[in-house]
Amino acid sequence: MLPVLFALLSSAAMSADPGGELSVESAPLEGRDAAARLHGQLTDALGESSVYAPRMTRRFYPGEGWRYIVVIEGLSDLKQAEQLAGMADGLSVIAPITPVDGPVATPRLGISGEETTGAQPESHDTTLPSADAVLRAAIRAHGGRTGGTVKLAAAQSVRFSYQRRVPEQDGELRASNTFLRQGDAIRLQVEIAEGTGEDSVTTLTPQRAGWVSTAERTVERDGARTLEILERFAPESILAIPLGLPDDVETAAAWRGLTTSGRRDVGERAVWLLTGAVKTGEVGLREAAFDVDESRLMWVSWSAEHGEVTFYYDDYRELDRELVVPFSTRIEQEGVLIEEISVAQLELNPVLDKELFEPPDNN
Repeated sequence: MLPVLFALLSSAAMSADPGGELSVESAPLEGRDAAARLHGQLTDALGESSVYAPRMTRRFYPGEGWRYIVVIEGLSDLKQAEQLAGMADGLSVIAPITPVDGPVATPRLGISGEETTGAQPESHDTTLPSADAVLRAAIRAHGGRTGGTVKLAAAQSVRFSYQRRVPEQDGELRASNTFLRQGDAIRLQVEIAEGTGEDSVTTLTPQRAGWVSTAERTVERDGARTLEILERFAPESILAIPLGLPDDVETAAAWRGLTTSGRRDVGERAVWLLTGAVKTGEVGLREAAFDVDESRLMWVSWSAEHGEVTFYYDDYRELDRELVVPFSTRIEQEGVLIEEISVAQLELNPVLDKELFEPPDNN
């Protein structure tokens, strides 16, 4: 019966609207290997002609921790979704939780890597997807048009904790940062574990007054200048590229004119490589790599004034459907480490004590 069902689904998929908002998800899987096996099973079952392709992701389940799931997205017909859910044990149909004008419809990539919406690959190698297909899959994988920085901007409060490692001339700087935001008020606590600098708390009150406190003193600062400094430590700045990708792909010129140059195996993963037409001495995007299975950005290289800078992203976690965050970032310039960032927590709308944002002498 299964071969007949798969053939039926393949022909139905060819005529279905890929812009639907239903999805099929697996039960949470503890290990990546189990998710990869299920991903391969579903990919083979759907076949090369299907407009739908499964992807793997990670999600946090209260009481269980981080688990892998396999998802098939963009379904528009409930009956078809129910048929897809019958392909393997533990698959369920998930109704949409976002409006129709939420995340964009995404062209999916078939098992051969070809875009299945009719567009032809830009490469001479017909097994490669077009750059447009890769980027549109990435938009959805990064939370869609209403995700990422848009999701953060809509939050009433934010808690963002992370560790930084920065090489220095005689060692390295290791620091833990906790960034809190509630409305117009911001607080940044920096704890130095190693290297130059000292522990500090910088506060921007709801009235936009700025303060900096260390163990030695408390100093009032210009509010506008304090805001400018604090914004550099916000998740929208620290994780600007992956969180802003859904909007940037649609609007930023840097993502235009890319070509799919190949597929590369990186450890246990495979990535699509997109290259730009940046010439020697020019500033712009040189190369971006996206995970073949999950469609997420793995690295991006920029040609800058002082050499090529590459941002590497790993340990992606799906905090919800519209907030997909890399918990590990590595930044290199011409192959030399500039900074490493390890996210400990990113929470939207936490309950924060208003006293945290008052002038230091009132804390």
